[in-house]
Amino acid sequence: MPSMRIFALALSLPLVLGAQQKYTSADGHLRVALVKQPFLPDGQSKGPSTMAEGGIQAILSKMGATVRVDSVALTADENTEYGGWKRIGMFWLDAHPDFNTPETTRSGSLGGMPVAVATGRALQRMRMDAGLDPPLSDRNIVMGGVRLTDPLEQQLLDASQIEQLSVDDLRTMSPAVFAQLDRLNRNVDKIYVHVDMDVLDPREVMGHVNKVPGGPTSAQLAALFEQIFARYPKASALGFATIPATDEGGLSLAAVNRMIEGAVRGLAQREQRQK
Repeated sequence: MPSMRIFALALSLPLVLGAQQKYTSADGHLRVALVKQPFLPDGQSKGPSTMAEGGIQAILSKMGATVRVDSVALTADENTEYGGWKRIGMFWLDAHPDFNTPETTRSGSLGGMPVAVATGRALQRMRMDAGLDPPLSDRNIVMGGVRLTDPLEQQLLDASQIEQLSVDDLRTMSPAVFAQLDRLNRNVDKIYVHVDMDVLDPREVMGHVNKVPGGPTSAQLAALFEQIFARYPKASALGFATIPATDEGGLSLAAVNRMIEGAVRGLAQREQRQK
């Protein structure tokens, strides 16, 4: 019986869960795994450990969850179940679309390319090394909260079939949000929710080098995640990227914890309905 995996992502393509099953153990406790992916092209990030060790384990335990902390390395037993990519949909919440290629990027940052790589537009060897074959279909990706793109990146995005949701859609949980999630739920095997912390209101990520004005709050996204993980059986993983290196007052870490709590509340509701 798999755990719901909460990903602390630094810079990575997402890891897919195995077969859809219940997330409760025989004693009725929710099973939650915090999975750390610290690897960067030029070293390792402390961000995943910061998030995994920043109080969320105690919060989840108080919510009645059994918590396990893993790294991205798969055991031999897990590799059979989790090692292959299945048909997934990505709900990508980010102030930036991360849709640049080496030909369009102005910064040269690999961190601005994950979605382009995942959809087969660039760096094919990296995608293949990640086990993502075939590439993700544009139609199985929904972006929310994007509000800053490079000019050539925008051209690529305009020519794609990726659907977009506005910041207001996220804040208000508009019908457009659930129309897109309903569509993903019909068409894919798993839904992966990705959160780059720069999607948030800058007041919650003051130390972030790429913060952008006008984002939703973590409380608004927590409410949305509660609905997503309550409504959609295929919602299986939640990932976070780029927690600021400096976090005065712990606001960014509190935001991560708040959003995870929302998702786990939703999961608990889903499990309760299935009993």
